[in-house]
Amino acid sequence: GQAAGQAAGPGAASIWEAEGRTLVDVRTPEEFAAGHVPGSVNAPVQDLEAVARAVGAPDAPAVVFCARGSRAERAVQDLRRRGYTRVINGGGAEDVARRLRVGLVR
Repeated sequence: GQAAGQAAGPGAASIWEAEGRTLVDVRTPEEFAAGHVPGSVNAPVQDLEAVARAVGAPDAPAVVFCARGSRAERAVQDLRRRGYTRVINGGGAEDVARRLRVGLVR
């Protein structure tokens, strides 16, 4: 299979482009309020159940991110253990904003 922690790899690009994909920011509510990606939902990594609810169905596409990528990786690994198949670690909020060509909003 695919090495754990690979952000790119088979299917990653299609998840970024997928119709209805969810952007899940797993930082704290305070960090989220200080600047977040437009259209993203906040589900702090401390509540992995909330992160799973934010993604929705196990086959739903989602990009999970935080400040630098380490908390997102923890969330992605948890989601994969739960059977989620189309979740990727997008890294940090600024990386995601750059990739989507948007600015962070407060």
